[in-house]
Amino acid sequence: MAHSPAQSPSNCAIPAPPCFGAHVIALWTLVVAAQAACPSLPAELDAAETALQVLDLPAAEAYLDNAEAALACGRLPDASEVARFHFLDGAVAQFMGDAPAAKQSYRAALALDPEAGLAGFESALSSVVDEARAETPSQTGSIEVSPALADPWQVRVDLGASTPTPVAVMEGLHLVQFTDADGAVFGGHVVLVTADMPVVVNHDLPATPPEPERVRNPVDTSFTVRLGIGTGFAFGKSQTATVDGTTFDEPAFKATTPASLGLDFGVGPVFFEAEGEVGALLDGHYLVEGTPSPEATKLAWGVGLNAGANLGDLALGVGGGAALPGRYRGYALARFTPFRRAPVSLTARAGVRSAHRLGAEPMFGLTVAYDLGLL
Repeated sequence: MAHSPAQSPSNCAIPAPPCFGAHVIALWTLVVAAQAACPSLPAELDAAETALQVLDLPAAEAYLDNAEAALACGRLPDASEVARFHFLDGAVAQFMGDAPAAKQSYRAALALDPEAGLAGFESALSSVVDEARAETPSQTGSIEVSPALADPWQVRVDLGASTPTPVAVMEGLHLVQFTDADGAVFGGHVVLVTADMPVVVNHDLPATPPEPERVRNPVDTSFTVRLGIGTGFAFGKSQTATVDGTTFDEPAFKATTPASLGLDFGVGPVFFEAEGEVGALLDGHYLVEGTPSPEATKLAWGVGLNAGANLGDLALGVGGGAALPGRYRGYALARFTPFRRAPVSLTARAGVRSAHRLGAEPMFGLTVAYDLGLL
């Protein structure tokens, strides 16, 4: 389980104070240096849920351990995030056959967010979840901090306002966190409170919170190689030319199936991409003015530059370049990543390309690509 049950009095190995019949928790004390390496709570919860989806319970437990570590540093989380942590913890316990522990976790989750749940597992978990909803703890226990902390330290239980200890709480799982006045978290633990024994949380925090290290947030960068195949269409004028005694036609409707290579560099939400493509005209030939006579080819290739912004799973941008033979193009593009963890993207383009003597040709394209992230 991601939460650690309190030690029994006989197993207390903490310098002070003596156990005296109390559960004693050795708190993870995270100093300023650990703040910069604090795990990402949303990322660890996402990873735990993904592992749970395939019933990889050891991996889910490991990610939940990381999530609990994230609760002991960084900033105060949202109630919905802590509720999600408890609910995932309960689901892991239930799948491992520990229904009482699962019920404790579900109760803690529902106390913070009555709508807490796990999509796709409603029926599998409903029996224990429904019991947790129906049961209301009737007995209280207490949480005490040792040594006692004074202002400007704040002791928060289940994200509530700072409270002096000992504090009376209903029996069950509770999140205890130590913060400064600005909400920076310097320690925390999930404790199991029972009615028969108080819980004492030991710590070795200094008398006043450390001055937070001002870490300049680096700008996220990425580099992606994009290998794609697609289809493209253009609508323009038809033309006919004789080349070396042979007559060639360029149709008004031009369809191609290009293969493409893109090099995408991202800086924060902004991306810049250089790409090239090559494909063949499915019907007819491209006709290009040449010296001393026109040239005819089925092969078409292009180079261009794109730029835009990533908006989660959707990217929007503009681009342009050469669409050879003998054409130039400009377009708007939309790229969609339909599968959150699969390196596949779909890019749609719409724009205009210009050809000598043919004027402007409306163009459209759709590309399916494999995205190889290198950064």
